[in-house]
Amino acid sequence: MPRASFTLQNGIDAKNLNAQFATLTPSSPCTSGTNACVGTAFAQCANGQFVTFPCNTGLITPARTFSRDKYRVHDGG
Repeated sequence: MPRASFTLQNGIDAKNLNAQFATLTPSSPCTSGTNACVGTAFAQCANGQFVTFPCNTGLITPARTFSRDKYRVHDGG
């Protein structure tokens, strides 16, 4: 895939993932090992439930695009 197409699709995927994150709560069902943003916290699914980890003050956990990799959850750092 050419870089421009990859970058565009990567941005679209990250935007869609952030829209999905906006619907999640700590009690949302999930698959173990899944990472997500729940509210303003980083969350990891363990045994079908999200375990949340607070971010540093003023930071959030959006899915971001990266130039070489697919989107990923970013810890704000």
